[in-house]
Amino acid sequence: MTTASDSWAQAQAIAEKTGAPGLAKWVDDLPYLFEAKGTRGVLVHKGAVVTARGPSAAAAYLRDLGILEGKGPSPRSILTLLFVLRAFPNVPDLPEESAVDMHGPEALRPRVERANGHARVILTYQLPSNNPGPSRGTVPMMRETLDIGPTGDAAWTGEPFDYKLP
Repeated sequence: MTTASDSWAQAQAIAEKTGAPGLAKWVDDLPYLFEAKGTRGVLVHKGAVVTARGPSAAAAYLRDLGILEGKGPSPRSILTLLFVLRAFPNVPDLPEESAVDMHGPEALRPRVERANGHARVILTYQLPSNNPGPSRGTVPMMRETLDIGPTGDAAWTGEPFDYKLP
């Protein structure tokens, strides 16, 4: 019988073949993801190091973890996965990792919603404003949604909106 620690050890042996120094287990709810010095991380899945990048690679991994059935990593861990796989959406004029995080207002925090056999990873970004005047109580935002279905590639879609300040 293989234990969870044996599986991690097997995955680490596969990850070590990349030559990445300082491999260490990273996040418990992202199986076989390792921190490694000088890298964004090393993910082992289906017995190999994941070399694919982008939202489709992240969606395929999350699908295999059971995100469609309500299983899978926390929104905080999903942010880590998006970083490792370079899978954040491209929001013009904003750095890759500028989504509102787990410390932001609850309505703007990363989340996963499920409906009709799909899982949607939702991130929110505060857009730069060229308006030097008062905010009038709202802030321009962009909601980015990664729709993960039972099959196929996933891609981010953006929707601008105004967030009413509390």
